[in-house]
Amino acid sequence: MIITVTATLVGFDQSLTRAGANMGANPVTIFFKIQLPLILPGVISGGLFAFITSFDEVVVVLFVGSASQKKPCRGRCLSAFASKSRRPFLP
Repeated sequence: MIITVTATLVGFDQSLTRAGANMGANPVTIFFKIQLPLILPGVISGGLFAFITSFDEVVVVLFVGSASQKKPCRGRCLSAFASKSRRPFLP
């Protein structure tokens, strides 16, 4: 997401921000009225790319995991955690 937003900001014309400030707009108004509409396509495409990438990981886990396995590594991970923490583990 950072790459697409950064690529959008590289092409952003800073004179528009200065013009808004010269007209008397505060920084919040400049961001929401000038900057955000211009960088919104980059933000949306970055968000979609991040969502699709994370959704792909969920699909892989669903295909690899079995139907009988409800929680990942139930016994192995908990016993390793209990032995490393030196405290009794409460289920």
